[in-house]
Amino acid sequence: MGTHPFTAGQLHGQAYEILKKRYLWCIAMAGLVYLLSSVAGAIAGALGSAVVMPLQLATPLLSTLGEDGLWMLMGMIPLFVLVWALYEAVVLGAAALGAAVGYGAISPTFQIIDGQQPDIKTCFADAGKQWKRLLGTAGWVMLWTFLWSLLFVVPGVVKSYEYALTPYLMQEYPKMPIREAMKLSMRLTQGYKGRLFLIDLMMWGWGLVSLLLVCTVVVPLAATVLFITPMSLLMRGLAYRSIMEYAREHDMLRDVQAYL
Repeated sequence: MGTHPFTAGQLHGQAYEILKKRYLWCIAMAGLVYLLSSVAGAIAGALGSAVVMPLQLATPLLSTLGEDGLWMLMGMIPLFVLVWALYEAVVLGAAALGAAVGYGAISPTFQIIDGQQPDIKTCFADAGKQWKRLLGTAGWVMLWTFLWSLLFVVPGVVKSYEYALTPYLMQEYPKMPIREAMKLSMRLTQGYKGRLFLIDLMMWGWGLVSLLLVCTVVVPLAATVLFITPMSLLMRGLAYRSIMEYAREHDMLRDVQAYL
């Protein structure tokens, strides 16, 4: 399909102007996203350690038993595989939970873009009520991205940008099944994946600059909450709006109105 004439640079400029006007709201939203994501990561880390720790403690003990211990270790190979699978499931689950938290920021982001006073508490509370749908969306997208990554890194990266609009579509069309949202996202991002990648590249650049300026935890953390996260949320929201505007102008959304 043809593409709407926006560039990552234009989106950056628009997002920066919005950030200057609604800075405190943007910081509040970004801080809440960072806090909830950190809590999800901490829980996952604790669960992952609890899964792996018994084997970490048992392996050195068995190695001191000589040949008998070696045979016992070989007999535990299926258990090692099971623990590895459980650990990977915990890691993917944590990532999906963190993504679901980010999805909760979509509604207040659009309220900020539209010049409205965002009801962050209500939006995240509503997201909490839909946690199964949000978690399912995040988990399904991450699973397919992970499977494509097994072929090679590049296909996984490409797929991650093909699925980039899925959470926004799920928000706008509450009755749309996850698979349908993923398919529509793949269709709508044709011609846009490079621009979406440039948005992330800009944010990675700002993060690298913050790391190079002062190699401490405080400065990169402050840069993430005070600038990088709100800018990323705003730029992605503006990109979605622009893509959907083009799609509506070219009558590409007739089949999805039933999901409103």
